[in-house]
Amino acid sequence: MTTHSAKVRDALQAKGYSDAQIGDMTDAQALAASGVEIPAKHLTVKSVDAIPQELRELDQWVIWKYETRNGKETKEPYIAGVRNRLAKSNDPATWRPFKDALLHWQHQQHGGCAGIGFVFSENDPYAGVDLDHCAPGSQIEPWALAEVETLDSYTEYSVSGQGLHVIVRGKLPEGRRRKDPYEMYDSGRYFTFTGNTLNGYAAIGDRQPELEALHQRVFGAPKEQATTSPSTQRPPALDVDDQDLIERATRAGNGPKFAQLF
Repeated sequence: MTTHSAKVRDALQAKGYSDAQIGDMTDAQALAASGVEIPAKHLTVKSVDAIPQELRELDQWVIWKYETRNGKETKEPYIAGVRNRLAKSNDPATWRPFKDALLHWQHQQHGGCAGIGFVFSENDPYAGVDLDHCAPGSQIEPWALAEVETLDSYTEYSVSGQGLHVIVRGKLPEGRRRKDPYEMYDSGRYFTFTGNTLNGYAAIGDRQPELEALHQRVFGAPKEQATTSPSTQRPPALDVDDQDLIERATRAGNGPKFAQLF
């Protein structure tokens, strides 16, 4: 027996369907029979199979919802399978398996759930590069296409269709993570996923050198750690044995002359 959302079930019951009939329906059948409409902006996952299997095998998935904060629309992560509890990109306890996130979205896309997302962690080998506002009308701008060709890894259109997300195996250098129109993360952030891939870029590649080169080109070379000049460095402290020898020497017959050296 299939479990449908409360909204779909209520609509079916209002149409006279019995609980047994509702339970025998697939999600697609129940949704069609209920007459409940799915907002177009919630149809964000274009192809489940296009999302790399190696990511789907990790328990690092969340769902997300559109929310307005300070007058701006945001995509807030929520825990899959739990009612209205925010997920945290730094708390693995709020992440779920891919199938849980996908099922939640499939059951609730006619309501508040707009999509699914993957959380980058310091314990996985992945990094994401967000190229923002680079594909107006799905026509990729030359600068963005050059970045995609250089990284040569899994690439998909963003939810808006106006940007691109590139996923690689690699870790970012220390330093900044955001400079319009670039964002790069390998932990502490999540990316929405659409499965709307760019032709020719369906697989994740090992791209450590390319990722480092991109980071340096966008954000600049990492600043060298400041060193103390020799004139301000303090001499090493004498150990106990050396200090003991000096005290003995100053107590000797020629001690006054020796003491003048220290």
